[in-house]
Amino acid sequence: MPSIKLSEPKNPLIPTSNEEYSLDHCITKEELIQDIDFYKKKLEEVHPEPFRIISKDQFEKLVDNIIHQINQVNKNQFDIFESFFYFQEICALVQDGHTRIVNPYSVKNAYYIKSSKLFPLDIQVVDKKFFVRECWFETNIPKGSEILSINGKSIREIFDETIKFASATFEKYRYEFWSAELPSVLELYFGLKSPWTIEYKGKNGMKIIKLRGKEWTDVSKEKFQKKRYNFKTYNLTVNEQIVPVLVVPSFHYTLDSSFADEIDEFFLKIKDKEYLIIDLRRNLGGNGALGIYILRYLAKNDKSIESHISFDIKASKSYKQLVNYFIETFFVNENIPEEQRSFTYYKELTKGDKTADFRIKILEAETNDFVVKEIANFKQIKKENKFKGKVFLLISSETFSAGVVTAAAFKHNKLGVIVGRETGGRIGFFSDPIILELPNSNIRVSYPIAILNLFGGKLERGIAPDYEVRYTADDCIQQIDKDIELVKELISKDLE
Repeated sequence: MPSIKLSEPKNPLIPTSNEEYSLDHCITKEELIQDIDFYKKKLEEVHPEPFRIISKDQFEKLVDNIIHQINQVNKNQFDIFESFFYFQEICALVQDGHTRIVNPYSVKNAYYIKSSKLFPLDIQVVDKKFFVRECWFETNIPKGSEILSINGKSIREIFDETIKFASATFEKYRYEFWSAELPSVLELYFGLKSPWTIEYKGKNGMKIIKLRGKEWTDVSKEKFQKKRYNFKTYNLTVNEQIVPVLVVPSFHYTLDSSFADEIDEFFLKIKDKEYLIIDLRRNLGGNGALGIYILRYLAKNDKSIESHISFDIKASKSYKQLVNYFIETFFVNENIPEEQRSFTYYKELTKGDKTADFRIKILEAETNDFVVKEIANFKQIKKENKFKGKVFLLISSETFSAGVVTAAAFKHNKLGVIVGRETGGRIGFFSDPIILELPNSNIRVSYPIAILNLFGGKLERGIAPDYEVRYTADDCIQQIDKDIELVKELISKDLE
């Protein structure tokens, strides 16, 4: 007899499916204010420590000011994007990079999509000037050009008006957050849509050019993701020595992805080299276990990498609801009839499974207590495949979340030399965000549920490099990679 297909349970924290989610959704002023109240209550319920940086009194006063501004608006209907920016401003008050508002375009497409069309320029902020760091597709604007205005609006004016939406602790990382959100700010906040008239200053003086955004097709999504998020490798030559470089801009891979296999293949190829550079300068996080897996290739013996001091998850009411949903989903996937489902049966079925063990601990904990969690380990690395040469790690103000976890473990385990700038994420930070939906606007918000304290320095600061490198506006114009140049100098001295 064929098995009966059981219906999928609904996520209690996100009742609206991606298919049902509408970018045309509007709400009243009263509904918007109700959602703000809901947001504040859930922030305190779910977040482990929402008022670490800002006091509760100050937060409440600033939110009241935003509500006052809403009440002064001479209309009663707000579309989903107007609501999004009000929540983004409130969220940014917490000054925590994992407390965020999900861009509505991301819900309908992919997490990195912020606007209806792909804005071609990746902007870097240096000394309050704005330079082209990367072009996502071919344009006539050279890298290193200084952007002056977009559609006649000064880029500095755009920055000053919208930096309030940047949700981060350190100023330099706030600049990076602003840069990542610029496409949504242009289109959704200012109404500056493609084509864009860009005024810029290059090596040959000032120019004005018109740029058209690209449609988000499957091809453009794949190309953008590969260019921005996928790791890549290349070689440098220093005094006739081949120096491999591993660039890892993201750890947004799953544990069962091909990531480990590709890393294995990379280290197999370079294991006999004398030097290695690992570039985490633009690593914006993901799965910290993947960073630790790379570091295990650098450890001199088979002991596991010490990665953190403590990793504690808050067992809030909302998180317990989510865990129950995960368990229900497990029962459905295993085709277990409702009458057989129970917490006890789940324990029996999943005995020895670490993920299940952790879920059980969450449900058995008192509400709002903290439960210790471990970072997952991958397979063992064969001793003969380990890298035995000298390693340089590059970090910057854009290194965040799992990138900081990796940098902290690298430093604590004394795996090599760190070059660059202090990381954008702190050594003691909030992590592992979960997504909730606001009841009226359907806007999705993320709250971290964990306190993760790393090794490597003061918890309130980021990981500091062994060699600090500072960039000027002129360095951006000349397209000089001062971090790589310093590493080449250090290798040259080492070879003398």
